[in-house]
Amino acid sequence: MASLGLMTAGAAVSAPAASAAVSTAALRGADSGRCLDVPGGSTENGTELTLWDCNGGSNQQWSYDTATKALGVYGDKCLDSESGSAVNGMAVLIRDCTGGTTQQWDVVSGGTVRNVGLGLCLDAAELGVANGTPVQLWSCNGGGNQQWSGITPAAPADTTALTTLEKQAFDNVNAQRTANGCAALVIDESLQKAAHDYAAEMVRTHNFSHTSASGKSPTDRAKDAGYTRGGVGENIAMGFQGDPNGVVNNATYGWMSSSGHRANILNCGYTRTGMGYDSGNIDPNYASGSWVQVFG
Repeated sequence: MASLGLMTAGAAVSAPAASAAVSTAALRGADSGRCLDVPGGSTENGTELTLWDCNGGSNQQWSYDTATKALGVYGDKCLDSESGSAVNGMAVLIRDCTGGTTQQWDVVSGGTVRNVGLGLCLDAAELGVANGTPVQLWSCNGGGNQQWSGITPAAPADTTALTTLEKQAFDNVNAQRTANGCAALVIDESLQKAAHDYAAEMVRTHNFSHTSASGKSPTDRAKDAGYTRGGVGENIAMGFQGDPNGVVNNATYGWMSSSGHRANILNCGYTRTGMGYDSGNIDPNYASGSWVQVFG
């Protein structure tokens, strides 16, 4: 038998625009030598983007966040598609940041910028190189009009601190997030320590609760582990010994079958996580296995 628990400690996190961006720069087209530009410095939602001479203006400075995969401008607008349809020729524009998959971009080594939700690439229309050339989405082909320099490609999530079972559960959670329109989480070193240590602590103290035997909350534990970004969310479970798929996806007892746990997993505002597992027994009335996932 399995049991679940959940906690959202602190206010829900809204989807960030371009926080913790690894690179802020102009996006320069390989063929044109011109930059991705918000015409006239507009901040209006729905403003469609073009090529323009690179000038260092704020309307040409794009920040790429490896956690959310957002390409942000002005600090509160994100690069988006005209609609959610995967149609060649779809305009690209700016909108308020939401964290949706049409605002997520893979910046690939070599310069291609691919929309996660639609699978299409950032493209200078009709091979154009002149000022004012519309920028659109088009099937990825590696052409010079789809190659952009300036933004550093995202490094893959570092999961070296996870055990094999923790890594499998982490991958299962991210599969659910991407299937439901959220960016994949990345491992945060401090949250990983908090999750891993608390999974073991619940076994050691026989205490299945978000409040530890010593009275500490999930946010307290995250802070003790070195996390400095504020409140966190937490899912816990006991049972599912050696079963990283079951703890996430079991139709009766898995986190995705419970509305509260599911809400934590599918909160697009969360960008970082830690996943902890201990094979020991918390409560003799339940199967062995102690699972903790912390979200930030």
